[in-house]
Amino acid sequence: MVCLGILAAAGLGAVGFITYFHHGEHHLHGTMESCRLKPESQIIASSLLSPCKGRELTPAKKRVLHEDAQLLVVARSDTTSIVYALYKLALHPQKTIKELREAISASLPEGETEIRTQHIQDLNILNGIINETLRLYPPIPTALWRLTPAEGVWIDEETYIPGNVVVSTPHYVLGRSEDLYERPDDFIPERWYSKREMIKYEDSCVGRPLAMLNLRMTLAKLIHTYDISLPSSMTTEEVQAAMKGNMKDNFALMPGQLNLIFKRREQ
Repeated sequence: MVCLGILAAAGLGAVGFITYFHHGEHHLHGTMESCRLKPESQIIASSLLSPCKGRELTPAKKRVLHEDAQLLVVARSDTTSIVYALYKLALHPQKTIKELREAISASLPEGETEIRTQHIQDLNILNGIINETLRLYPPIPTALWRLTPAEGVWIDEETYIPGNVVVSTPHYVLGRSEDLYERPDDFIPERWYSKREMIKYEDSCVGRPLAMLNLRMTLAKLIHTYDISLPSSMTTEEVQAAMKGNMKDNFALMPGQLNLIFKRREQ
């Protein structure tokens, strides 16, 4: 039995960001050269580089490529959503974890024990847990600013926003709105597949597919391998206070301290 204290980092400082960006630029240049020598190769960066085939890149175009590559990595690298999902599952009735385990076991082909992406990517309960976690604790809670066009924009027949106005859609607030969700403060994974079609990701974050793959595999393997519970030395209220009391909006939503017990299950 192991007690893990999951502490959220405050994020990279300025020096760390500069180092990261230089590292990304170096590897993107190497990838561009590899794709030039082996144009048939299919890697994640191929979709970013395909519009540039046969063209001489201007400094501005190179800068856009660097920014897209960095965004792709940052967007799929968020681990705070895993922390929040474990937090909600540890507090939630065990029937949800039991249902998830049964779905994972049923998805495995006969004779196989290793969980693979293709086995679990369409599991309703797993995707419901992830979507419900993202609704309550969106990775980017507030800071998504946009500038309206010079001519302004009509939201509907009655709502007009003038031009050159900074607007924002705070996901943390929208995700907890009673106008949009029944029992918005409750953790209900089933709302995403048993009641109605909630949302289609037709125009979504560039890193979302990779982030979802990461979330599915990590959660599925953890829940399949371990029993997860709160430490006996802390009350439920103390666990919630430690988690919520130290949450910070550092552009990304950083959690507070989370202490959980992971005990390997007998398979």
